Amino acid sequence: MKLVKFAIIILFMSPLLAKAEETKYLKEISLAEKYLNTITSLRADFRQISPEGEVSVGKLYVSKPGKLKIDYLSPSLLTILLNNKRVTYFDKELDEVTRTSFDSIILSFLTKKDISFARDGVIREVTKEKDLFTIMVEDPNEEEQQTLGLVFDSKISVLKEMQVIDQDKKITQITLSDIKTNIVLDKKTFVLDREFLKR
Repeated sequence: MKLVKFAIIILFMSPLLAKAEETKYLKEISLAEKYLNTITSLRADFRQISPEGEVSVGKLYVSKPGKLKIDYLSPSLLTILLNNKRVTYFDKELDEVTRTSFDSIILSFLTKKDISFARDGVIREVTKEKDLFTIMVEDPNEEEQQTLGLVFDSKISVLKEMQVIDQDKKITQITLSDIKTNIVLDKKTFVLDREFLKR
């Protein structure tokens, strides 16, 4: 019975604790928003580690507002395109295209023209370490609850890593490198070949 009461207390205290952390780091959160809002476009290499330990590498492209491309190069050849809430999955090995329309904080957060942690999601956790500053944010309106973690350097001048935590608390880690921001990206970057768009 005591364990049940303790669990209930933790359940109700978690949002309060998150709010306390958010208040404590208002300056840093503001700096993170400012940094993200200075970015109009982004290109980076990434290394992704799945909850099962599988490693994938590829390239990430962002163009604000509303466009994102995740190009997996190894071990699978998969492209994910987000274009104004329309998501296209292109499996190059199977030669298959799948389309869907949904608004997921995991895909869309970085593509917003004017990012606000308070408006665009709920901050669940904020942590500050010697060399890293992390904000965990989620959309309470999503049916399948996922949490997006944004990991910055200590000066909050570079987005170093992203974390995706699913509803089963499994973590996917995405480390960014060779980051280029505010560059000109070819419009074709966010469009599949015409032969696939006709399908």
